[in-house]
Amino acid sequence: MANNLPTSGGRASNGKDYTVECTISDVAPFTVHFRQPKDMAGRYGFDYPRDADRYPIEEVTKKLSKKMVYTREKLYKDSIAKFNNIYLQSAKLSKQLKSKDYLPAWLVIFPDTTTAKYKGGSDMHSHGIQLDLELQQLIGNTSSLSASKFKTLRFESSAPEKLTISPKTIPIAKILAKGRTVTTVNDTKGKTRNDYISKRAVLIRGVKNELLKEHVSIAVYAVSNSCEALVGELMVHKNNITYKADLVFVDVTSSSGQNIKKSNDFQNYLKLKSFNQALIRAEPVAETKLDLNKLSKNKNNKRVLKFLLNIKAGVPKVPNASKLTSEQREKAESAARSKFMNMIKEELSAIFINHGDQAPIGLTGRKIKLNDPYNLRTFIFYLDFNISRINGFAPGDKLSSGKFRWGNIVIIFAQAATNNDTLVHEIGHSLTLRHVFDSKAPYTFHQGFSDKVMDYTWQAISKRANSNKRMSFTRYQWYKMQKDTSIYRI
Repeated sequence: MANNLPTSGGRASNGKDYTVECTISDVAPFTVHFRQPKDMAGRYGFDYPRDADRYPIEEVTKKLSKKMVYTREKLYKDSIAKFNNIYLQSAKLSKQLKSKDYLPAWLVIFPDTTTAKYKGGSDMHSHGIQLDLELQQLIGNTSSLSASKFKTLRFESSAPEKLTISPKTIPIAKILAKGRTVTTVNDTKGKTRNDYISKRAVLIRGVKNELLKEHVSIAVYAVSNSCEALVGELMVHKNNITYKADLVFVDVTSSSGQNIKKSNDFQNYLKLKSFNQALIRAEPVAETKLDLNKLSKNKNNKRVLKFLLNIKAGVPKVPNASKLTSEQREKAESAARSKFMNMIKEELSAIFINHGDQAPIGLTGRKIKLNDPYNLRTFIFYLDFNISRINGFAPGDKLSSGKFRWGNIVIIFAQAATNNDTLVHEIGHSLTLRHVFDSKAPYTFHQGFSDKVMDYTWQAISKRANSNKRMSFTRYQWYKMQKDTSIYRI
């Protein structure tokens, strides 16, 4: 937080000592939150506590006695105390804001540096980041904000020599004039909150050639004629260490004359709209081809020929499927797909090691397996065929200890070759990320409701479509990816 944040109360705007009158609980019927413009998702790291994650807003489908039941629930499945830890850990939040159940948003931007100053910098955020402001009236409070004694918002950076915000002040009346939005935070209990949103209200900008060696905060004060009170805060993540992910793209063709049609902007998407959120520069270091059809013409390549025959045959059908219940059939089909996908992983990896021109080399100078811990590259295979209901996968290895280890392989099927979000989702798996709805993930959410990269595009049970585009990594995921063995510091 800013260096001069009071330990309680507020600070007089005319330089006098602050008084108890300026405490949030006594006089400020609102808090102020920083939010990301929807069209800027993925362009920088931004994680914030979404209302639907904390409050029973969304309609979730459950099965009870074989019947579908619809109920409104918070999307985060565990305790709110654990959820709050995502945003409060390492945040220098004041007691006043904590008392109001305030959770700060977290922003990540690359340092704008010359190579001489720091080679891990980038100019992608050199023009700064515009953020929305959301003034939230306290839940249950119905007072007139226009009649409040507070007339202005003032912003203060805890490190103005490294990070700036503009404008320095905004009239509260200007935000209120944008109009009110009523958010129902608990329908059954009739709890609502009045929100006032100002689009692209502030600009956060890093100073040229300055690195953030520790987290910096932007404090928000509500100012009256006699005092000011702390009503909000943005945490800006340190950026003195940035990371690199080396990607190798392999176009795999199984038929003569086939061409892989990838997204035209996949490289730009990887660089500017995905892993940059975690201060990771994910960049292709090589692009190559693996022509299975051509290799199969050589009679000595029996493994390749067998692989092609297996692909052509497809996933084996479940025997006696008509005698199974729908649940039994679905389970059996899933097991058959998994076995088939594992075959693709094992055979494709081996064929590439033997015939690919970008096979990884170990410390001894010999070729090593793609999922070897000493392989520092991630290999993305684009295939020219499909498997029903599967866009892609990132296969790891089951160790002798029984534990699962994520690998360095990503496989994208033809039907998803132009889907950038599928590409990023699967690379995310290879960097140790689980689905957000996986019970083994550090934090677990209901499936198919969010803009999180590691979510699914449909909801469980109901199969309703996820209305959000998968664009965002959460804060805890930034750290997990940075620790992956294939990621290295720049």
